[in-house]
Amino acid sequence: TTLTTERLVLTPAGPDDFTDIAALWKNLDFTRFLMGRALSDEEVWFRLLRDIGHWSALGHGNWSIRLKDGGAYLGSIGVLNYRRQ
Repeated sequence: TTLTTERLVLTPAGPDDFTDIAALWKNLDFTRFLMGRALSDEEVWFRLLRDIGHWSALGHGNWSIRLKDGGAYLGSIGVLNYRRQ
């Protein structure tokens, strides 16, 4: 499922997004209040695999958000079921 607006393109998270996602999760300014630290490549890869698995198993998950013009990565958004209690 791809969603397109006037300015944005949202696509299901996939392996091609790894470099952009890793740059975000390695940025301490971004992770400071979420995780308290930057993430390693391995941790980011596992998060990405989890996102891909959501789409495969449940038919929904995280979308990667990019600018329609130029394709710059902006982040992600989605509906996830982590079965947290």
